[in-house]
This record gives sequence, structure tokens and C-alpha cells, in this order.
Amino acid sequence: MYTTETKIINVWRIDIKPDVQREVDPVKLCLDEGIIGIGWRIYSRPTSKEDYWEKAKAIYSKDADWVRAATPFLFQMKEGDLVWIRDLMGIYYLGRIEDDWEYRDELIFLQADIVNVRKCKLFKVGANVPGGVSNSFRTRGTVQGINDQAVNLFSRFVYNKLAGQEIYDTKREIYGKRDIFSFLTDTDLGDVVALFLQHEGYSLIPSMQSSRNDIPFYEFQLIHRSSGEPAFVQVKSANVVLNPDNYAHFPHKIFLFSPAGYTTPSNSYGHVITLKRDDVEKFIWSFKHIMPANVRLWLDYIEEVK
Repeated sequence: MYTTETKIINVWRIDIKPDVQREVDPVKLCLDEGIIGIGWRIYSRPTSKEDYWEKAKAIYSKDADWVRAATPFLFQMKEGDLVWIRDLMGIYYLGRIEDDWEYRDELIFLQADIVNVRKCKLFKVGANVPGGVSNSFRTRGTVQGINDQAVNLFSRFVYNKLAGQEIYDTKREIYGKRDIFSFLTDTDLGDVVALFLQHEGYSLIPSMQSSRNDIPFYEFQLIHRSSGEPAFVQVKSANVVLNPDNYAHFPHKIFLFSPAGYTTPSNSYGHVITLKRDDVEKFIWSFKHIMPANVRLWLDYIEEVK
């Protein structure tokens, strides 16, 4: 959520779930019509969103997915909010809500299962987006708010660039920033550190990535290409200071990284490696061409304002 003196801008994601079996591609319909939308049709045209809610409740009241999707879509989203959607090829689009709810029951909308809609100016972003955006599509639910300050800032900044005008005020938040780490989320830093360690001779095994919810002790595992030695990685962003003592009894080599540093400048544990901020930052700039697109965007910004 981003707050100005007069307005709060929320960022959402809608998982439209494109289906090759459908007669009409719902994502293409959204792009062609300049809308975003969800399903859950009713059998008579509603006169208002309150009327739709009452009629739909008679059909879907026991459907938790409907409640979780319709509540924010009808009553919480507002003009000016930003929305991420994704097509069948994994291409992401970012849109700005331009109007209130309406119900569309023309045949093409019924075929696409998009009946609850809002006007939305959409732009193609591409396949590379911040982890906070892509990860939001992994969770269940058609509509979800993305409550991540870095993603909110990124979304507003990118939308301004795509629209070619300063619709959202981002200058106050980014003015004077020259530190790339101040723009990156935990997920972004994880990507950067993974690239750094792969450059140092390790290989990342995608299936060995951890979920923060089930194994918070590390983010992912690597294997050294020459020795076959396993190594694990823990990364934190913002002002989180990592304590190497917490990993004293970890049974494998583990790399730690936080831009905020560590509780002690060095540690006596041979298997706990604290990566240096300067080394990682130098790597980011030296290998800008292989950085994720959202990281490159912030690097470009820093270069522009120098």
C-alpha cells in the first residue's frame, strides 16, 4: 500500500487462469477490451454491485473462492489501483483501474468466464518481474493484494514509464537514493546472490528452493560444480542483521548475506560464510546484463540520477 496525503494506492494480482480449452482466451479479452475481470456469473443482470452480491450470494455463498475474489473486486479495489495479470505464456501485464465495477453478460464474456469487470489500462511488462509479483501467482485465490512496499514502488515506477507520464508520485520515495540494495526485496536479493554464487562455481538446483513458510532457516541449496559439495543460502533485506551464531550447528556450509551486515564482523565457524556487501554490489554492477529485469531497471535509474 502506498499513501499520499490524499490517496492510497494498492497493488493487486488477478489470476485469470487462461485456458487453451476455452473458446475465448480471457486474458486476450481483457487486453482487447481494456478491462480486468473475474467470473461467477448470475442468471439475471444486476442493477448494482450490491444487487450482484445478493444474487450471487444465493448461488455461491458456500464457495470460499467466490467470497475471497468478489469481496475485494467489488468493494475494495478502486480507481487508480494497480493490477498484475499473467497470460498462458507467463507474460505479465500491469494495469491501472480506471472505473468502478460493471457486469458484462454478452456471449464473448460468458465464454471467457469474465463477467465482473472493471475498466483497466493495461501494458505489457514481459516475463521478468519482481519475485513479489511472480510469487503472488503461486498462492491460491483469484484476487489477492500484494502487500509489499518494494513491489508497490516498483509497480508505480514501471507504470509511469510504460504510460509515458508521471501518474504516480515516486520521486519523493526514490529521490536521492543511490544504493541498489535499498530497492531490492528478499526475493530480488536471493536472485542476485544465487547468480553471484553460480559465478563462484556453484550450480542452483531449482527443486531445492525452500519455502519461507516451511524451512525459514535457508532460502535455497546449491551444489559445487567441481567437488559436489552442497551449500545452503540465507538472505535478508532491509535492516535485518544476520547473526552467524544462529548457524553454528547447521550441518552443511551455508552462505549468509544481508546488506545491513552481521552481528560480528567475522566468525569462527568454518562452514558459515558471510558474504561481503561490497563484493555482491560490485558483482551486480559488473554483471548488470545478467541481472533480472527489475534489478536492471533500478540500476538504470541510479545511473540516470548520478
